[in-house]
Amino acid sequence: MKILVVDDSQNEQILVRHILLRYDKTIQILEAMDCRDAHDLIAKEAVHCILMDQKLAGRSGIDCIQEIRQAGYQGALIMLTGYADEALVIQAMKNGADDFLHKDTALDKLLGPRIVQAIAKRVEVAKSEAIANQKQQEVEQLLAEMDRLAAKVKAHFERK
Repeated sequence: MKILVVDDSQNEQILVRHILLRYDKTIQILEAMDCRDAHDLIAKEAVHCILMDQKLAGRSGIDCIQEIRQAGYQGALIMLTGYADEALVIQAMKNGADDFLHKDTALDKLLGPRIVQAIAKRVEVAKSEAIANQKQQEVEQLLAEMDRLAAKVKAHFERK
């Protein structure tokens, strides 16, 4: 599993790296200091989950989340912040975050399971979308077949 940590503080990146590796030593951790670096890594790597700090140098993590989602990233995305309030949580979720964790919570106990939950949620969404797309294709095929049959019936009666 590949996780991208986006935080402009190297100390915070080290802390999150330590927590993740204690949770699962096989996790591959990528790090970005800003949104541009995050975009570059996502373009090159198959990232399963992004952990995004809310306050990045020069911009908000919420803006970065929105850009990443608009660019087509479908993986899990969790916002981490030391400045949590209800309005911030709502804004993050509306802009594409799957979850939100305050850095002062028990990250060492919560982060790993929340990543797993966020990834599982994204997998279910992808499955639902695939099923919906398949059903849409089936409906379109049936409608096309009905149109062909209607044309045949009309042609048959026009000949008589």
